[in-house]
Amino acid sequence: MRVSMKKTFSKRNMLGVKKGLNKAGVIAQKTGQVASAIAPVVALAGPEAMPAAAGLEAGGIALQGTGAALQAI
Repeated sequence: MRVSMKKTFSKRNMLGVKKGLNKAGVIAQKTGQVASAIAPVVALAGPEAMPAAAGLEAGGIALQGTGAALQAI
């Protein structure tokens, strides 16, 4: 009797992985856009909120870039 293992890589499985990565890219881009849009509102809270606003802006830009990279796969 032969013991076989399930194939971890197949073309059918690869389509699911690509679709999942594409969806993750879309979510990351939208999250980055929201973070970038909220940053100016946080900055209006005063000088003590400026580091948080800068962090939101940088994080939003990074998420948008990550999302674009994931969608390109």
